[in-house]
Amino acid sequence: GPDQNRAPQPLEAFAIEELKVAGIILAGTVPYALIQTPPPNKPKHVRVGEYVGKSYGRITAITKDGVTVMETIKDTNGAWVPQEKTLQVPKEGATQ
Repeated sequence: GPDQNRAPQPLEAFAIEELKVAGIILAGTVPYALIQTPPPNKPKHVRVGEYVGKSYGRITAITKDGVTVMETIKDTNGAWVPQEKTLQVPKEGATQ
């Protein structure tokens, strides 16, 4: 199961469905994602390895198209199982 002894990170206070990718930034070769949380919060920078969402979601990849998050959830039998989610970067001109 997930490591429940580590200190929670700020974006773990939100459900993954509440998080939106505002943009991707490359600092040299290190990609960062700008994650927008519900108003009135300011966007936060995250990188691979950080945690987001309430289901122990760990960022496993950041590309120009979005952020891949591996969540750890309990299945119907009570076992911890990994579940991958992708937060898409909004396409130019798309409405949200």
